Amino acid sequence: MDAINQIELTLPIDQIKPVLSALILSILFQRTLDPSEPQTIEVLGRHVAIPGTTGTGAAGVEGEVSGRVEEFMGRYYASGRQESGQIAVIFTQKKSRKGWFGITEEIVPWEAHFITIHPDSTARHSARSPNSAATSGLYDALMRTITFCAARADAMPSATPGEADRLAHQIIVSPPPPSDLFAPSPPTARSPLTPRVPLALPAALTLGTASSSPSSRARRGSSPGRAPGNEQREVQVGYLEQAKDVLRATGARAGAVAGWTAGRGRGT
Repeated sequence: MDAINQIELTLPIDQIKPVLSALILSILFQRTLDPSEPQTIEVLGRHVAIPGTTGTGAAGVEGEVSGRVEEFMGRYYASGRQESGQIAVIFTQKKSRKGWFGITEEIVPWEAHFITIHPDSTARHSARSPNSAATSGLYDALMRTITFCAARADAMPSATPGEADRLAHQIIVSPPPPSDLFAPSPPTARSPLTPRVPLALPAALTLGTASSSPSSRARRGSSPGRAPGNEQREVQVGYLEQAKDVLRATGARAGAVAGWTAGRGRGT
């Protein structure tokens, strides 16, 4: 996966939750397939466009983001802890893959946004005394995300209305490194493959006792008391012997032609 947007912010403790929620919703807005009108919220004096409340699944998206942000706060800032934390928004696509035993489906990530938050316990933000560092940091993160998504507009997988469920996203608190983020998913569907068509062999190489050459039969020998289990092995050996016979005959013909050509050259 080569499409990774890395965002890093240093924020006052009391502003981590609203800023993180707005930033994740902004990322989802850039990749939404919902045609509904967006809404605008204000965070740290900045206007942030997020998915509209009237779209399909809009309430579910806001609830999902709220739940993940609460999980993030509990992981890094509960009981007085103040640690740097990371959360990721991963966009995935379900793809079909043909294998030896059937057609399987796997989940493949095509874009990821990693957000790293560093807490600043000494800073505060209010309408009367805005924190300029946090405000400028949020602005830079929003512009970086918009530019990143716009540059990769053609990389977004297309989906018809019936294939919308093939595109999804995941919000992961404390994600693993990008290289280890997704292992191949287990098969979710299987269908039989088209039976393999046997290769057509030349007439001289067709398996069977009737077409075996005398020399190959002599080399194989005959044994009246051979076991039935050895028949398949003998057929395979016969096939190899027939192939050798054809190669020898081809080589002999090639040698004869070469000798004839050389003789004509000397004669002239």
